[in-house]
Amino acid sequence: MQIGNHVDRALAILAAYDTPFAGAYEKRVAQLARRWLRMLRSRSVRQRMVNDLLDELDHPPPECDGCGWDELRRAVRQWAIEEEWIRL
Repeated sequence: MQIGNHVDRALAILAAYDTPFAGAYEKRVAQLARRWLRMLRSRSVRQRMVNDLLDELDHPPPECDGCGWDELRRAVRQWAIEEEWIRL
């Protein structure tokens, strides 16, 4: 998948969860999606940044465990594998 597709996925998640009526769960998903989007657009991503985001997504707080969280976790993990930030 090309980087533009990952940007599109991050933007789609933001559009779905960053709304004026968002609750704590939605705000947290949007915050993490924004963080990933900044990484996608940056030329200075570091391994630690990727590891920290993946770790946070792998350990959701109880109120944030759900389908948006899972979608974001899968998308970030796919990007990290494709960009060789992690290896299987």
